[in-house]
Amino acid sequence: MKILDRYIGREFLIYLGYTLFAFIILYVVINVFDTINKFIDNKVPFHIIIKYYLFTIPYIIKWFMPLTVLLAALFSVGTLSRHHEITAMKSCGLSFTRIIVSQLVLAFIIAVGVGIFSETVVPITTEKMFYIKRVYIKKLPAEEDVRRSNITYQGEEGRVFTIALYDGIRGIMRDVMIMEFDEKHRPIRRIDASKGQWENESWVLYDGYIRIFEDGQEKRVIKFESLPISIPEKPEDFMLKEKKAEETNFWELSEYIDKRSRSGYDVGKDLVELYLKFSVPFANFICFLLGAPLALRSGRGGIAFGIIVALFLGFSLWAFLAICRAYGQIDVLPPILAAWLPNILFGGIGVVLFARART
Repeated sequence: MKILDRYIGREFLIYLGYTLFAFIILYVVINVFDTINKFIDNKVPFHIIIKYYLFTIPYIIKWFMPLTVLLAALFSVGTLSRHHEITAMKSCGLSFTRIIVSQLVLAFIIAVGVGIFSETVVPITTEKMFYIKRVYIKKLPAEEDVRRSNITYQGEEGRVFTIALYDGIRGIMRDVMIMEFDEKHRPIRRIDASKGQWENESWVLYDGYIRIFEDGQEKRVIKFESLPISIPEKPEDFMLKEKKAEETNFWELSEYIDKRSRSGYDVGKDLVELYLKFSVPFANFICFLLGAPLALRSGRGGIAFGIIVALFLGFSLWAFLAICRAYGQIDVLPPILAAWLPNILFGGIGVVLFARART
């Protein structure tokens, strides 16, 4: 049985490699036609263009791998069926599930591997891809510069910082506003200062006012010339740009959600993105459950029909995922249900197809 499992598993991996390569080439070619004029108009160096597409590949793999798994299952099992190899194995008393158990295991390993890949490689390469687009196409300043302007930073303990100009080398803020909120997100204190300076491992604010609030209403104002404040934020914290969900891993996004939650903000939209970091990789296994049984259709036009149905189900899964994601972000669906409902629904379809599979 080990020989048979290796043979069936190898067929699946071969089709997986071909299909993934085809998707990458197709995506890059389409994207080149769509963006090449922007690269040319902005005189982007050729080696930067190459880097941009190299950094795009992990992003393509993450989002196209489920459809790749679906088609690889369809082609590999379909080939075995057309050559009557599955019929021969069935005649030896093997069930369909036992025949493709090696592919089932591989599909699960791929789902886990894509999850790890999405948390380690994809955030780094996606951030670099967005950086090239921002700096070389949109001509915006690099946010990694030591001087930043118009910063809004979500701090600890319910604080929100608004800074007009920040010098990261000298640790100096200009035109600073610090808002502090209670657990109901009502303002309790606002500090305005013309300058903030990092001195002796702590912040000191200069030339400003403290506004005290009670029940959301301003009660009194205190003027100060210098005000030492004890806060956990350090100079390097204000140099960190706020990342998109695609640029963060699970732990970074969890920390960001926890910080916003403690500050009284609604984190439903962020929780949807957090749960998607698990549900999207698991969709690889769901797509295998959809693809393998469809490959067993025999007769004239059976494989063509199977491909059409498989592609329809695959794109329907992503469309339903996009819809649930949108509804989760506007609080129509609970975040965890918004992320997992497509897998639950299409996984159920896959289980039914497996149960009704015939050889």
